[in-house]
Amino acid sequence: MSRQESTRLVPLEGNMTLEIINELYNPLINRREIQGRLHHQGMGTPKIPDLRVAVAKALGVDFKLLFIRKLVTETGLNTSKILIHIYKTVSDANEYEPKHVKEKNKTLAEEIEEAEKEEKKKKEGEKK
Repeated sequence: MSRQESTRLVPLEGNMTLEIINELYNPLINRREIQGRLHHQGMGTPKIPDLRVAVAKALGVDFKLLFIRKLVTETGLNTSKILIHIYKTVSDANEYEPKHVKEKNKTLAEEIEEAEKEEKKKKEGEKK
């Protein structure tokens, strides 16, 4: 596993900054693992689906490949500890990310897409 330990700041949308403390590449499962701190001055803890899209955009990756595993706000501060996994392919993400993490990271667009697929299946079942 290759490790990158220099701290770097990544500006996000709004008044947020991602401080990357540790970045690790896990070649066994084709994913980058990023540990850091999220600074969200003057606002509460952001919602995970919204944050997922903002971080993906800032890092230049497809949000469907990025999952926020942990987001813990430190008491009394506008800072949260964050753990992010970024996969090379959607199939790798589906294989290695637990269902509860995928559900927690689901954006509104993904929920709508899923509901439309369910509706389509239901209609096809009624036609038969």
